[in-house]
Amino acid sequence: MKTSLCGWLLLASLLLSLTGNSALYTLAGTLAWSAGLVLFFTIPPPKRRLSLTLFTLGTACFAFAYTMGFRVELWRVLSVNQLMLSLLISISYLRLVALPTPSEHPLPKGPKSFVSTFFGVHLFGAVINLSSVLLAGDRLSQKTPLTKMQIATLSRAFSADALWSPFFIAFAAASIYAPQASLLHLWQSGMMLVGVGFMLTYWEFGGKPMEDFVGYPIGPEALVLPALLAALVGATHWLFPEARVILLVSFYALGLTLWFLFWRQGIVQGLKHFATHTTTQLPLLKTELALFLVAGYFGLSISALLEGFALAFPVSAFTPSVAAVMLLGMVLVSLVGVHPIISIAILGGWLGSMEVDHTLLAMTFLMSWSLSIGTSPVSGLNLALSGRYDIPSKKLFLWNARYALKLYVACVATLLLY
Repeated sequence: MKTSLCGWLLLASLLLSLTGNSALYTLAGTLAWSAGLVLFFTIPPPKRRLSLTLFTLGTACFAFAYTMGFRVELWRVLSVNQLMLSLLISISYLRLVALPTPSEHPLPKGPKSFVSTFFGVHLFGAVINLSSVLLAGDRLSQKTPLTKMQIATLSRAFSADALWSPFFIAFAAASIYAPQASLLHLWQSGMMLVGVGFMLTYWEFGGKPMEDFVGYPIGPEALVLPALLAALVGATHWLFPEARVILLVSFYALGLTLWFLFWRQGIVQGLKHFATHTTTQLPLLKTELALFLVAGYFGLSISALLEGFALAFPVSAFTPSVAAVMLLGMVLVSLVGVHPIISIAILGGWLGSMEVDHTLLAMTFLMSWSLSIGTSPVSGLNLALSGRYDIPSKKLFLWNARYALKLYVACVATLLLY
């Protein structure tokens, strides 16, 4: 019963955020925190310990800041990551209408299959996130274990989504700390790096492995919704540039879900499925919910100390070279378990007092997220692949390490060219 109530609390939090009224964000955040507190004791112990550690450190930082007489704005804790949580909740609903119908047709083979699998998983994953990887991986592993090339293709196709997709949590995180970033420039740089990632993978497995590759191309019908969402968000942002991209994505994700449900199933049956998802699936976001809540809390506590001690960013200007060094640091700390959202919360708050190019900052954050989830042995992507398909985390890291290094070089070149 409590779990079902949490689903409704999260939906109410989303609806309040969609009003665009910043005065309601605190109330929306209060509802999200209420759901998070109830669900906290049901999340996996490792994630629970991480969340509790961050919360404890944050509380210690706030307490120290208060005793030192620094400005402490605890009320901001309720709303600091609210828009990011709204995106997380709204995107969850897309699974009701976006998942393709399972097919029993023989799996295709060869270079064409690699191309269609890479871009199919990539475009589909841009909307429904990790579900696209698991959908393809489950189908490919029905008869034989996944090969190194198959794992690399799925992993790299999905992690590249973080480079540009406005439906990815990475984009929401970047938008919070770089709200004036140019959507067009982010899409351009992201798409270019997706192409680089594709070519690096193609060249790495050229020859015999490519000829023997068995893929799972996602049909064109499954890509209609991602294309429609991207078109609506892009067009609306072009017509109303002052509108926040995160809110546009959340609005269209929820609106199109309801529209497709009513069109396919009728209003009554559609509402039943919508309500079932709210009570059963939204509470399953508990791990991400806890992490985003405490990351915002911890980030604000660090910001209070940095501001109180008047600690400025080590350099006076945020240049492409500085961005490249910061990007490397964010990726390296992710290897030992520091989630990108934590790095973004700390660095975003620290850079908030400086005059920075928001597009350059957002590009750096998106690149760090993409490189981190693809290489870190403790990222959600690699933990899912390791646990579901019985592949040691060390292997996943070694299979992608060289690729990540090459992609990092491409990212630095992109930052310098920008």
